Amino acid sequence: MNEEYDDWYDDSSEEFYYEDDSGISDMLAEACDFVHICMDMEKYKEGFEIGNQMLMMDILCENEYGDEEFSLGDMVYHELLHCDLKRVILDTAYCAYRAAPLEKRPEALYGVIANARMDEITLETVLQYGDEELPDFQDFQALWISYLGEKTGHDADRLILEAVGLLNNSSAAEQYAEKYVVVHPGLYLNILENAGYTGKPQKILWRMRGVYSRIGRGEGVFGGDWH
Repeated sequence: MNEEYDDWYDDSSEEFYYEDDSGISDMLAEACDFVHICMDMEKYKEGFEIGNQMLMMDILCENEYGDEEFSLGDMVYHELLHCDLKRVILDTAYCAYRAAPLEKRPEALYGVIANARMDEITLETVLQYGDEELPDFQDFQALWISYLGEKTGHDADRLILEAVGLLNNSSAAEQYAEKYVVVHPGLYLNILENAGYTGKPQKILWRMRGVYSRIGRGEGVFGGDWH
């Protein structure tokens, strides 16, 4: 990769010129198409393996200032790879759900979504993506929430918020919120509001006192223990 500046027009913006003598972009484009074909042909295991590898990989770009690693998303952003990135991610996520056994499914799906680095990708978008209903979905929901409940970070926060909302069950949602409040404290307040406690600050305060007392007793915060 070579960087040049256009001094003729006194333009301070950077212009990047890329060379791909190895044909990496073409190979990646073919792999993206392959993942989609695998989904259409119900070759879910193969689609998941190839798609997941692409989302996890770093592509090394060399320039005069040193080496730089690009993700698949970076390649698309810099127009080095021309593909529908969202489709590739959803193809891979759908294949992950269908390929992995039930007990391994949350880990497989979370890995795809986290590596995608795109907030548009959620469980609901995967659910709506295929032509058929996802098998064992109700059983998966419980495993999914339990898995996310022990994870920290932006993706875990947004995905567990969505997952609990998809239950459409205020009682179960409140139980999950209480269970995972030390890892996802923002979830609890959201559940209280959606459960009809908005405008009743005394009830919120009463419940939040219990939450903070659990935290104060050192029952673990963000996956760790108080020392």
